[in-house]
Formats: sequence, C-alpha cells, structure tokens
Amino acid sequence: MRKAKARRSKKYYDYLLSDKWAQIKIDLYDSRGRACEVCASVRQLQVHHLTYANVYKEEPEDLI
Repeated sequence: MRKAKARRSKKYYDYLLSDKWAQIKIDLYDSRGRACEVCASVRQLQVHHLTYANVYKEEPEDLI
C-alpha cells in the first residue's frame, strides 16, 4: 500500500513539474488574469485543484 501511494505521489509531483501543467497555468492566468481569485494578490500566484476527480485531465472549472 505504501509503495503504491509513493508511486502516485511521485507521479503527481512529476505532473506538477511538467510542461503540460505549466501550459495549463499559463492558459488559466491568461483567461482569468494574473491575480488571486480569492484575495486579488498578484504575488506568489499558484493554481490549485478544487477537485482531484479529474487530475491529469483537468477542466478550467476544476482549478482556482
């Protein structure tokens, strides 16, 4: 069980470092603006999953 979880964690970590995830973030910033949707800060922006149901095949509405 632990090894399976470790493999999933590594896969997810690698995904967050991938060109695909980088492009998803760029597209999201371009469509929604470069400011936090919660507090409007423009510093240290991050994209977060609202749900992990579609991880690796996210739709824009799955992310904030």
